[in-house]
Amino acid sequence: MAAGAAAPKKQVDEKELNKSKNDKKKEQLNEEDQTLKDDIETLVNRCCEKNLDLTHAALTEMGEKLTTASSTMTSVPKPLKFMRPHYPTLRDFYTKNRKFLEGS
Repeated sequence: MAAGAAAPKKQVDEKELNKSKNDKKKEQLNEEDQTLKDDIETLVNRCCEKNLDLTHAALTEMGEKLTTASSTMTSVPKPLKFMRPHYPTLRDFYTKNRKFLEGS
């Protein structure tokens, strides 16, 4: 019975190791990915400003980044992946300014 009790402990340790490896991979972005992530964050900030010209330009550039992202059909494009944490911000901005944005 002692051997059976040790097996679940080993599985937990392996899961923790894999989790920590995945966390390290997420933290380490190459220079190109970090630049893209910073660009997306800047565009989201510009998108939420009151200036309609900045908002329109930011939305247009975000659209271009999403459509020109080269990735396989089975993976999520990096711009979309980096935009994910900003969905609530963009959604809130859109709901508050829907009439204004649709009228332009």
